[in-house]
Amino acid sequence: MAIRLSPTLLLPAVLGAAVAAYLMTDRESSSAAAPPADSAAAAIATAATPLPPNHPAVPGMTGQGPHGGGTSMPNGDNQQPPAITWTAPAAWQTQQNPSPMRLATYKVGDGSELSVARVGGSVDANVQRWTAQFDGSPKADQTQKQVHGLKVTVVRIAGTFLGGGMNAAAPEKHDGWAMLAAIVESTGAPYFFKMVGPADQVDHARAGFDSLVDSVTPRATQ
Repeated sequence: MAIRLSPTLLLPAVLGAAVAAYLMTDRESSSAAAPPADSAAAAIATAATPLPPNHPAVPGMTGQGPHGGGTSMPNGDNQQPPAITWTAPAAWQTQQNPSPMRLATYKVGDGSELSVARVGGSVDANVQRWTAQFDGSPKADQTQKQVHGLKVTVVRIAGTFLGGGMNAAAPEKHDGWAMLAAIVESTGAPYFFKMVGPADQVDHARAGFDSLVDSVTPRATQ
């Protein structure tokens, strides 16, 4: 004998199946449309304020480092639009930044490099911190000058370099090394141009260092 279903029983069953199918389809569509976390981070990094013309690449602000790749965000000060521009000597080689704390890294010689960073703290506090990176904290030679309206403090320290890594279990001593640095005071935190390496190489690169510092210019406001 054939079984006949009442319309009052059939309608709820049909509606229930339709609702279940719709929810399943909507869930799948949402899952397919959601970008992976890495893509979202890259999109945020890429949306940063563009750099001024001829300015060294800033990791995290464009989503790429000087040689492409890398979307790690820099520290808070480095996320701000750069307040200065500079020109490095043509002979210096731009290197991949080893950490987002840096704005730029240049290979100067076989055993020396110059880093550019933007960190807080007073001039005196930072010079004291740098001298502590040398055995016996030798006295630093300091001079001051004005470059395109910006106050610049040039610092040279020589001796046995112990390194400045915060995670180093034991310092690695480098006899006969030197640090040549310039602290540029501008809008916000100061900029550090710091060269470290064998003293003879650092001194040999002094002319290029001075030309870079003399090229520092406030960013044009719009």
